[in-house]
Amino acid sequence: MGRTTKAELAKQGRDAVTETFAALGQQATSGADGVTTLDFDGRQLTFQVHCASVCSPEVAHRLVTAENSIGAPAPLLVADLVAATARSILVDNGWSYLDRRGHLYLRSDGVLIDTDVPPLARTVGPRKREIAGTAAISLAVALLMDPGGRPSLRSVARRITMSHTAVTAAAHQLRKANLLTADGSPLVPELFWALSDVWVSIHVPLNRCPSFDDDLEVDRLELGTSETPGWAVAGPVGAFAWGAPLVMRADEPPSFYVPSQVALRRATALLERAPSFEERACTIAVAPTPLVCAERTDLGADRWGPWRFAAGIVSALDLAVDRTRGLEVLEAWEPEGFARAW
Repeated sequence: MGRTTKAELAKQGRDAVTETFAALGQQATSGADGVTTLDFDGRQLTFQVHCASVCSPEVAHRLVTAENSIGAPAPLLVADLVAATARSILVDNGWSYLDRRGHLYLRSDGVLIDTDVPPLARTVGPRKREIAGTAAISLAVALLMDPGGRPSLRSVARRITMSHTAVTAAAHQLRKANLLTADGSPLVPELFWALSDVWVSIHVPLNRCPSFDDDLEVDRLELGTSETPGWAVAGPVGAFAWGAPLVMRADEPPSFYVPSQVALRRATALLERAPSFEERACTIAVAPTPLVCAERTDLGADRWGPWRFAAGIVSALDLAVDRTRGLEVLEAWEPEGFARAW
């Protein structure tokens, strides 16, 4: 998934406002400066349109703190998702908002609109590589696993078996993209959402799951042991196991990340590709970073048997790729066992 540039995001935000008001039978015109004028029953209301991918409470606080221009048009935020707590922050500070999932709150000059509207999809624009390469993805994941801990660059290099030079260059890349603070701490949630934009894997549906009791499969498919890297469950099943508010069938097919392309090829040959995605016993994909398969967690043999799970933040990233249902789950998820970074 490519990351939409700021200019594209702004234009799509203005277009979304115009389209939404048209669906309500009202006419709006938007300028390139983000100022939108709404002709509402003979009255002209003026708004300054602001745009964001996801508005968390942290983002809302930053927006209302930064926007204090006296005499400026009333601020109106357009976002793919406006979290429930963020909505309260915006409203309490005189902001209006358009949640692309289908809700408009607008307040200005005695006019109040608080209504569901047709959902709007956002077109993903050209790729803007704020995060690029295994080292940068790995560093971002390591920081999000423990956003308050700030692991050293040398420790991250050891964990992903890459050079210190590569990880140092990755840190420079993230700083240049304004995703790290001056002291090297991750900027949350911006780092999470920037990482979600490049969190891309090709998932292969398989006809059966691997057998952890078969020594040959354990070795050939790199299933791993408690001491070695191996297959890691993530995706919806992983999120559910970490406590995400998902409704899950008892036989929901797991999504595994595997350590290497070799493991993926061997598994596809040995376990066979499923006739269709709906008929899958599981899916597999090569992990975007070695950390996924190297740092796994046992979440309970009674329920999950020999499966080991990727870090909770990995399953959260998998959900974030789904800009509809996944965002809804993330908004409601208050995780235990790891820090919320979205």
